[in-house]
Amino acid sequence: MKLDIILITVFLKLLPIYCTPTEPVIYGILPDIYNSITDNIIVLPSNKPIHLSMFGLKMDYISHIAFASIKKPRNSSCEHERVTNSFDALPENSFVSTSVISLRELSNNEVAFFLCIRVTPTSLPKADSTSNYTDIDGKWIFAGDGGGTDSVSDYRLSFRTTTTLMPLWVQIILIILLFFLSGLFSGLNLGLMSLDKTELKIIESAGSHNEKSYAKAIRPVREKGNLLLCTLLLGNVLVNTSLTILMDDLTGNGLFAVIGSTIGITLLGEIMPQAVCSRNGLAIGAKTLWLTKLFMLLTFPIAFPISFLLDKILGEEIGQVYSREKLGVLIREQALAGTVAADEMNIITGALALTTKTVADVMTPLSDAFMLSYSANLDFHTMNEIFSNGYTRIPVYENDRQNIRSVLNVKDLAFINTDDKVPVSTVCDFYNRSIIIVLDTTNLGMMLKEFRQGRAHMAFVERLVTEGDCDPYREMIGLVTLEDVIEEIIQAEIVDETDILTDNVHHQVRQVRKRDFRMFGLHDSQGKSRLSPQLKIAALRHLASVRQLNIIYSKFYWYSSVTELKLIISIPYDIV
Repeated sequence: MKLDIILITVFLKLLPIYCTPTEPVIYGILPDIYNSITDNIIVLPSNKPIHLSMFGLKMDYISHIAFASIKKPRNSSCEHERVTNSFDALPENSFVSTSVISLRELSNNEVAFFLCIRVTPTSLPKADSTSNYTDIDGKWIFAGDGGGTDSVSDYRLSFRTTTTLMPLWVQIILIILLFFLSGLFSGLNLGLMSLDKTELKIIESAGSHNEKSYAKAIRPVREKGNLLLCTLLLGNVLVNTSLTILMDDLTGNGLFAVIGSTIGITLLGEIMPQAVCSRNGLAIGAKTLWLTKLFMLLTFPIAFPISFLLDKILGEEIGQVYSREKLGVLIREQALAGTVAADEMNIITGALALTTKTVADVMTPLSDAFMLSYSANLDFHTMNEIFSNGYTRIPVYENDRQNIRSVLNVKDLAFINTDDKVPVSTVCDFYNRSIIIVLDTTNLGMMLKEFRQGRAHMAFVERLVTEGDCDPYREMIGLVTLEDVIEEIIQAEIVDETDILTDNVHHQVRQVRKRDFRMFGLHDSQGKSRLSPQLKIAALRHLASVRQLNIIYSKFYWYSSVTELKLIISIPYDIV
């Protein structure tokens, strides 16, 4: 503004060299506030003080200014045409004069306000006493640039006014309220719409006390997802549009209104509320639910048809659904955050991956399995091998290791006397256990379901061979147990006190001392004891009293209890 005035002043100082008028001439006006320029007419806000700068020649002769509602030639009388109050003119020099004006609203039959000036006689110089001022001294006349009859008092020296929508204090309150609503709609759009049905159900079931109450209140509204979305977006757009209009009406300048509303909406209506609601959306959404329901009711005539179309086109919202892989990643992220223990993470991820793994991934190869021949006898040597290997269930084959006949359980041997050398086939036929045979492509989920039926806890794995031109046939390749499936679920090896291997798949041997039960047997050359029960008791009492060393199988053993002596000399328990 200052630079404009300086440039215009310099121009007007040079103008008298070429043109020296005998009366005041106004070439231009410049208000400090205006709304727009329409049809070369400056539009001012009504009833608002405006600082007006006027530029021309002999501006120090002008004492007052006023405005008329009709247009007349320059220097025409404006005594009775004035429709506004008069305003003091404060000349800065002979080229620039200023005034503070305030114009009312135009009536329906008024086009614009046209500038009138009053020339004071005392301001006339003596040299000009004979000039044509004599007939207009102290009177109101129309101003103009002297450019001819059609251009005098032209529209460049006229104004139009516009009224504000409402009083200033009401506008300020509304702008503050609209900024609040803009932030609320933006925050709720992020906070509520990010909480899908699935997450709300989770919070309602497993959240804190406050979270449960918040989720329970929000879920009925969130169920109508598209209607809620349309309501929030319509409200946000309506509020932001109203803000721009009010800012434009308040500032009187479209550019300032756009800049001000953009900065305000970005900071107060987007960034800050979304930063807050992204962390506290559940609580804020629950506490402002009444306002959301109110806007849903107000925007229902527009929002409902749009949401109905969205429901038909896009389908009903079903909530977030996670695949097994995504659930596994989610659990691992929670473990890294410290909310889930490492063992719990392993169990959950193992259970999720159960149906993606097959029995071929966890089976024990048939070549590594401890098996018994169907024709073997349960003598001391065989029993020693069974207990030394530490397995509870032993597959029994006939002739070929791939020809599995039955499964022998260690519990079946509780009443077996090694001296009787009972055939394995006899025990198998007595219990008549069925065997489970599955293909190597069977997933662990199906295998677990089979084991849960209680038929058996060991299954044999076959592979379908289709090589060459021969017909497809099945080949026994391994076995799988319930323990193998459980180990895949918990992602760890289960090792008890009798296990020899820690990993059946990779055949990792456990570093423990292998038990040898041969000390409990008698040498074949010794035969059965021929001592009478009386002699056995006498020998027992003697050895127990002297704690003597006894030699069996060329090894020394120290017997310090009656129980050990009973076992060595095979004294029946009912004798002692």
